[in-house]
This record gives sequence, C-alpha cells and structure tokens, in this order.
Amino acid sequence: LKRFSKEFNISIKKFKEKYCQITDGFIHLIEKKNLNGKCIFLKDNKCSVYKSRPSQCRTWPFWNENMNPKVWNEDISINCPGIGKGNKIKSNTIKNFLKEDYKNEKLILKNRIIPQK
Repeated sequence: LKRFSKEFNISIKKFKEKYCQITDGFIHLIEKKNLNGKCIFLKDNKCSVYKSRPSQCRTWPFWNENMNPKVWNEDISINCPGIGKGNKIKSNTIKNFLKEDYKNEKLILKNRIIPQK
C-alpha cells in the first residue's frame, strides 16, 4: 500500500478507500466484475503500475504454496504465461522471492481486520 500511495500521490487511507475492499478481514485491491476478476491496474494486458506493484505481483509465481512440484506442474506451469520464456531466474532470486512472500503473508495476517461483535 505504501508503494501505491506514493505512485498515486495520495495517503494510504485514501488509496484504501478508492482502490481496496475488505474480504474475510483481508484488504484486497478491488476486482471489477466487468474485468472478469482481472486487476484494475491491468491496461492492454500490461501492468500500469509495474514499478509500484504489490509483493504478490512481484513475487508471482514464486510463492511458497506454489513450490510443491505437483502444484507447479499441474497448475502454475500451465497458467503462468512467462514460465519457460525469457532469461532463467537465478536460485538466489527465487529464494529472495520466497522470503518476501513469507514476510508478506505474516504482514497480511498481522493486519487482518477482525469484525467487531
């Protein structure tokens, strides 16, 4: 959210009000039905906020839950258009992505919004 609020030159609070929703206690970017669940920042099939994109986008598909060979072979390698294309990603880079994903998951859980009774 910090990167996005900088990109848009607005406060984190304003960014959340304009571009986020809370689902099951977690803050998410708004998904618009007319975009078939695609990111609201996807323009002409390209990320319009690439430099400030969130961790989940920067680290995809190298998430801890995707590192299971069965998941990778049966789902990720089929649905991720970048796999097998471009330069090979170094193992240290992947390890850093996995660390970032882990830290991000911890932050998400820490910042979960529990509804008041």
